[in-house]
Amino acid sequence: MQIEVIMKKVLEEIRKMESAEKDREKMLVIGEAQCFEKELRNRYDSRYELEFACCFDEDVQFDVLLLAEISPNTLQKLAMGMNPRVGPVMEALMSGKEVLYLSEGLLHRKMAKTCPKMLYRLYEDSVKKIASFGIRPAETRNPRRGETPPAGAAKKRGLIGEKEILSMVGSGERILYTEGTPIITPLARDLMRNHGITLEKRERRE
Repeated sequence: MQIEVIMKKVLEEIRKMESAEKDREKMLVIGEAQCFEKELRNRYDSRYELEFACCFDEDVQFDVLLLAEISPNTLQKLAMGMNPRVGPVMEALMSGKEVLYLSEGLLHRKMAKTCPKMLYRLYEDSVKKIASFGIRPAETRNPRRGETPPAGAAKKRGLIGEKEILSMVGSGERILYTEGTPIITPLARDLMRNHGITLEKRERRE
């Protein structure tokens, strides 16, 4: 009798898990995303059914599109309202699909240290343009407001300079967590302003 009760509970849990699996939205990740796959699975596996591909497949249905890598050419095409080589991004937008991109997958940001300033500014203008179309950074979904930032995210350094901010730009971070009141160099402040990086203080833990 006890075994039957246990089996019944196990079957109920399996049905719940299957039901939750069916209810999950599907996220299609486009691009050479192998280097981001582990992070993306950690970030989205509980909420989405993830599928990875290098380009669109007409047979694949999805609810959310995530562009894992965006080259300057792809970025410029998107900014002009044109589809890049990966496939019909604009059609996805027009049909009401949510389209996201990874900030760390923007090639020009990876090369921020060596990219000429005017060229970098041109590409950043394109990032703003695609945002106006509704193509948003995936980071706006994680972490959500009110969530505890990742362990070790707070900067304990008393001085924050250009090198640290450029590192954040390259990794796609947009919130600089600090403990106490840091000294930020003028150049670092300019970079923070240009890239939309905000400062958020956390209470010092004893």
